[in-house]
Amino acid sequence: MSFFGSTYRLPRSVHDITGHPNVSQGHHNLWQGYAWNYAPPGCGNMNYAEVSLFILRYGWRFPESSPTCTKRTNFAFEEGMLLTDVSIGYLMRSPNPLAMESGEYTGQLHLRLGPGGDFDFGNNARPSDSELIINFTLTVSHEFQVTFTEANPKVSLAPVGGWSQWTVHGKAPPRLQQELPFLLTSSNEFSVKMRCEHDVGGQCGIANAATREVVPIDVDVTMPGMRAMHSGGFAQNTPLVSERSGQVAPRFTPNSYLQNRHSRLRFAASGPAVAEMLKAPQSRWHGDVTVVFDSEP
Repeated sequence: MSFFGSTYRLPRSVHDITGHPNVSQGHHNLWQGYAWNYAPPGCGNMNYAEVSLFILRYGWRFPESSPTCTKRTNFAFEEGMLLTDVSIGYLMRSPNPLAMESGEYTGQLHLRLGPGGDFDFGNNARPSDSELIINFTLTVSHEFQVTFTEANPKVSLAPVGGWSQWTVHGKAPPRLQQELPFLLTSSNEFSVKMRCEHDVGGQCGIANAATREVVPIDVDVTMPGMRAMHSGGFAQNTPLVSERSGQVAPRFTPNSYLQNRHSRLRFAASGPAVAEMLKAPQSRWHGDVTVVFDSEP
């Protein structure tokens, strides 16, 4: 508990009890260590008070290390006084929500009231209840969103630096590629896999529009702030596989909550695939690749 506050109500006016004509000073004189808006040793002040002839509203800060905070009166009033409008503040230490599944979590805290209890107002205090039950309801709702600049983005493979080495010097490029940026928001683990129009040995492929010949392409993903769950390594240039490949799709978990983190997919054809494509000048190669971000286990 980090805060306790209430209103005390006197049986008679503070003038009658202390004899002091000033209301605020009367409340100060009533107690050792000044009025209750001045917290006793071990507690901290909230710099807040509402006073009148009969009541004082106050609040105290409770450090973790403080076992008790005590106020004693300088004057006897056998009629007693009331504590009303009691409020408490607390700091809850929960498990790491990033490691919890989405859902509703409930619990109860039972606090004893009275002598020797969690709230002890003295041997002569008579609480209206012997127990305070606090019900907790916590909801964990993970966020997950992948945002591309276009609903159905298109990728055109090309050599890094352009085609001039091929068209001018006749030097075949070792690799054709293009990156596709996206924004990632995530607080939970997920997997990434592909659905391919053309499956080639566990990878997606692109087909020659004229001959229907298919060559494979490599697809990998980089997501700063994510780690691969099987290796613990960073999600950097992690290869993706077709869901028909029979291989387990790579699964990732965030280091912390990520919001609109700049990430990318990279599509590439290299080696034999490029050599095969260059055998057919002016040819067009295409294929659909659906990248599936799956937050379900």
